Amino acid sequence: MNWLSRFSDMADELRQHSQVELLSFHSFQPVDEGQFDFLEKKYNTTFPKSVRTFYRETNGLQLSWVLKNNEYFSKEEYQPVTEILPWDFFEKTLKFEDGVIILLPLEIALEKNVFDAFSQFYTVIFSFENFHLTLSEDDHFSDEFLTTDFESYLEFLIAGKGLVSRRSFFYKLTDDFLFKKISTHISTPAIFWTKEKILNLDQAVLKDKFPLCDQVRLIENKINHLGLRQMAENGEKISPSELEEIIGKHHQFLMSGGVGGTWKVLEIRGIVTAFYENEIETTEGEQAAFERKNLTNLSFEKIELPFSNFCSTFAEGVIFSNSIFEKSIFTDAFLQDASFNNNILTNVDFSRSDLRNVDFGNTDLRNADFEDCDLRGANFENAKLEGASFINCILI
Repeated sequence: MNWLSRFSDMADELRQHSQVELLSFHSFQPVDEGQFDFLEKKYNTTFPKSVRTFYRETNGLQLSWVLKNNEYFSKEEYQPVTEILPWDFFEKTLKFEDGVIILLPLEIALEKNVFDAFSQFYTVIFSFENFHLTLSEDDHFSDEFLTTDFESYLEFLIAGKGLVSRRSFFYKLTDDFLFKKISTHISTPAIFWTKEKILNLDQAVLKDKFPLCDQVRLIENKINHLGLRQMAENGEKISPSELEEIIGKHHQFLMSGGVGGTWKVLEIRGIVTAFYENEIETTEGEQAAFERKNLTNLSFEKIELPFSNFCSTFAEGVIFSNSIFEKSIFTDAFLQDASFNNNILTNVDFSRSDLRNVDFGNTDLRNADFEDCDLRGANFENAKLEGASFINCILI
């Protein structure tokens, strides 16, 4: 495992990117076998093979970079430095670098119980018993973050190119781990870091407009998108007259108390379905549901359908323009080449949908969720995106 070569290749990629300023990259003389033995006796511990492998190549590592569209960036303030930073660097005030890796020399790491001092707010600490690593604000393990192993963390750093914000996002202990009874100690070897999980610098440059597009989650969905697409494409078709009837009943549903509920998505054996939960029991009308239906023969232009269900629908090329779908659900939908121009889509969930070449021009998308969506070629000109989330989406 040639760690130093891989970190060096990463530094070269950063150096060559037109929108990145590589500020520093330094490696150090490796630890010899005698020093390993001395430190194991001194601290009454045994180093895992992965620890020895890394420190045999370099006794620590320093890397930092900044995006040129970072609001704090200036050539005068952020200049590449050739000198090695003092190892108490992390105890001073950092600037606003986008990427930082400060892997401490082995003896200093053991003394301070800190492996990666990348931020003034967090460090990565470890336990002497098993060398589990975790993020920490106060040099103590807590139940706020997941733990991982040494090799997994190095793979994480390389995949994310040291992006500072990725650590707290990726290792945050969420309710999913409790509800799904997943272990809070995780391993993410090299095979975990598939292409779509590796930080794309071209996409990271867009993070100011598309929040969280540079982030990635640990838990992956097991949804059978190919099967869902086939079911939706072969699904029931609705006639224009039937659509009018559905809209009429939906408005009755809303007027009788259907407004204000929340959506839940359930995945069973790769198939998803959406449920609407509302405290008020409606007595009139019927909520519009187009789940797994083929809508390609319809137009949804100039229609008001807030709180409606488009989960897993097949609507490629369909016109949804000049309409209101506020707080509706469009998860796992197949909407390539569709148009939502000049719409109100606030608080709409599009998670995992195929949105290639979709037109969102002049659309209100505040607080919309685009997690895991394919957005290549999508148009967001003059769209309102405040509060929208683009976690793990594909933009380019």
